Amino acid sequence: NNGSSWSDPVTISSNAIKNDEYVQLGRNSSNDIFAIWRRGNDLMSTYSSNQGATWSEPYRINEPINLNNSK
Repeated sequence: NNGSSWSDPVTISSNAIKNDEYVQLGRNSSNDIFAIWRRGNDLMSTYSSNQGATWSEPYRINEPINLNNSK
């Protein structure tokens, strides 16, 4: 319906996503939906293979970094 109506909200992470953690959404050729956001120094991701009805457990997709380590 080209965005003219929306389903009820669903939870994609049991850990609250803060207002400054912007979520990016994408879809692959199999119509799986992916969500990616930054939590502190980490990039987090979750996915749904049933049109957003349920989501995987969020997981970190980057190696930990230490921003306090100056060289």
